Amino acid sequence: MNSRAPLLSPARTSDLLVLGVPTFGWAEGRYFLVQSGSGAEIAHYLEARPEAAQDLMLVLRYFDATNFAGMISCETLIGLGLRDPVVPAETVYSIRESSRGAVRDHGVSREPQRAARGEAMGRI
Repeated sequence: MNSRAPLLSPARTSDLLVLGVPTFGWAEGRYFLVQSGSGAEIAHYLEARPEAAQDLMLVLRYFDATNFAGMISCETLIGLGLRDPVVPAETVYSIRESSRGAVRDHGVSREPQRAARGEAMGRI
């Protein structure tokens, strides 16, 4: 008998969740904000098939991380790029704001190479 709780079970808890750069948050905003990657492919598809927009957005909401973020109740560390053409910060903020986990001040590195070495952390 497997004693491990199912992935989405209320019995499974964590103290901390760490996400690299979560993608696919705020499906509607993504359509307008994304400049490259899969979001740009969706925009390109809809340019050719504008009549499909309503149905496509309905389907994309099933995969929107914003809709699942409310299941997060622990502290969460989320990485994001402030100037990211593939995963715009606004789409990540949408995921963060939907989480029930602790929200704290964010450390932001304006120099990613130095941040990788643990230097140059600032606050915004």
